[in-house]
Amino acid sequence: MDKGLIMLNKTRKTSEKVTILIVDDNNDNLYVLEKLLEQLCIKNLHLMKALSGEACLEIAINEEIDLIILDIQMPDMNGFAVAKFLKSNAKTKHIPIIFLTAAFKKEEFVRQGFELGAIDYFTKPIEKYSFLAKIRVYVELFTKQKKLLFLNQHLDTEIKKNTAELVCANKELSFENKEKEKRAKELMHSQLELSETKQRYFDLYDLAPIGYCTLSKEGRIQEVNLTASSLLGVNRNQLIKMLLSNFIPKDHQNTYNLFCKNLIASRTFT
Repeated sequence: MDKGLIMLNKTRKTSEKVTILIVDDNNDNLYVLEKLLEQLCIKNLHLMKALSGEACLEIAINEEIDLIILDIQMPDMNGFAVAKFLKSNAKTKHIPIIFLTAAFKKEEFVRQGFELGAIDYFTKPIEKYSFLAKIRVYVELFTKQKKLLFLNQHLDTEIKKNTAELVCANKELSFENKEKEKRAKELMHSQLELSETKQRYFDLYDLAPIGYCTLSKEGRIQEVNLTASSLLGVNRNQLIKMLLSNFIPKDHQNTYNLFCKNLIASRTFT
């Protein structure tokens, strides 16, 4: 194994686990980041570390990574080069990246980071509370996204399975006894329960304490929960098909557009 690659928390990956890869060529910096992230006190947080760009790529290609916190200033292969490779690889192009830097603080470098697919950009020394607050939000988004994906896959599988069994049962009803009729009714009831479960899940989404909205590729609001409607101060029905950019200050429009582009590319924008 590459000496620049360090494993932490070698536990089996689950649908609820969120894996963060932190990358820095300085062991002391990795230690500080590790201890900082541990302050999030998230039970299912899985941390991995890499001491070089090459080690980062090896881990990203071979593991399931949800977020990469990547130092820019590294020898041999800097963070920008690592990000460019990650975004060109089908396996890793959707992994969101947060850049860290002590030297590249000018606007041109920040812009370059976002153009390479970063979803955020922090300068060293890191402002602890802002950093942890943002990471916590990202982790919550990843966790909710994974749970929603898992639930949808499970529900779709069950519905397809039960629908197929129901069709088969209906074909055989004329040749089977009353036990077959009972089974068909049970299957219909099971399918109804699955649909109700899915509806309950969407109700929870609608009443979540965090505002959510779904955007089209053009940035128009397609769906929005009640919390987001309240935060924006606009009736929910009126928000549909409106551009979210209408609510962004003009001096932040360019950053917002680039931010949305990167989040959509990494499948983390909800």
